[in-house]
Amino acid sequence: MSRHLRSPWATFGEALLLATAAASSVFAAVTSVTKSPAVLPTHEVAMLHAKIRAYIQPYVKSGNFSGSILVLLDGETLLRDGFGFADISRQTPNRVDTKFQ
Repeated sequence: MSRHLRSPWATFGEALLLATAAASSVFAAVTSVTKSPAVLPTHEVAMLHAKIRAYIQPYVKSGNFSGSILVLLDGETLLRDGFGFADISRQTPNRVDTKFQ
């Protein structure tokens, strides 16, 4: 069986698009209810976190995404999280303050 190797940038791009899609759907729902999308109720932010994590987790579990995600809205941080491993051999998890070289 041959194994198809994918570019890490393609996988990163897909994960980024999925995270953006999740954020966009939540923002659309919130914007239709509130006048200012910059002020999100706590439960809407929690829903956004859950949706983004749900989209990203299959990529993390399959080893196709390892990194950090930052979601901002009007300069306010809505989500800042690390996924996967910074060092796979040592099983060191990515954190929000992981330095990438």
